[in-house]
Amino acid sequence: MDRFLPQIKSLKGWESVNDSTKEKLIAFSRTHKFQEDTILYLERESDVPVFIVLKGYAILSKFSEKGEEKILYIFSEGEFINELSIDFQKTSNSTRALKDSKLISIMPKDLLSLMEEDFSLNLLVLRSLTKKVRRTQRQALNLGRLKTGQRIASRLWKLSRDHGVVQKDGSVLIDLPINQSDIGAMVGTSRETVSRFIKKLENEDVLYLKGHKIAIKNRNALLDYVKIDG
Repeated sequence: MDRFLPQIKSLKGWESVNDSTKEKLIAFSRTHKFQEDTILYLERESDVPVFIVLKGYAILSKFSEKGEEKILYIFSEGEFINELSIDFQKTSNSTRALKDSKLISIMPKDLLSLMEEDFSLNLLVLRSLTKKVRRTQRQALNLGRLKTGQRIASRLWKLSRDHGVVQKDGSVLIDLPINQSDIGAMVGTSRETVSRFIKKLENEDVLYLKGHKIAIKNRNALLDYVKIDG
């Protein structure tokens, strides 16, 4: 496990956590590498560890009674997954790691022990929780007040902000291993609806497809779609 210590020490947002805490975290943890999309846990499971993303991404979801997925959050490097388990309750959602991801896991009781020793780690966990609460509140608000096209445009804009890579032509590539079905699951609509809206934006020269990924050519024009009529 020592070979993963440099990765923990260099994680974005973890600068304030003591190196000794990071070393103990590694000692308590297990490492997981995923070559394909893999379920980490499902809703209402018990004794599920807390995961931390070292590389790649994971997706937090809720499923309806009909089995329809609603994507709530995308985890990236340095983020906690399932930190809610520090209250030792059953999981309230499902999470899958995307392919080519690397994570470590630690049991809640061990994480709590480290949080008691290092307030910076405690604060990191609290910030992680509040970030997800704020994101969920915004999603609930948008679902009620924005039309479908506006929700798709809003999501694409935020993905380009959070996971965008500027290309040589000045466009911003959404550098995530997700597809149009995933985008539909993020905004509560079908893949077909997403596909039609993206085609509309292509025709208006707002974005283009680069393989299976989306590159935004005009982020301001994309943001215009989010504005509420009137």
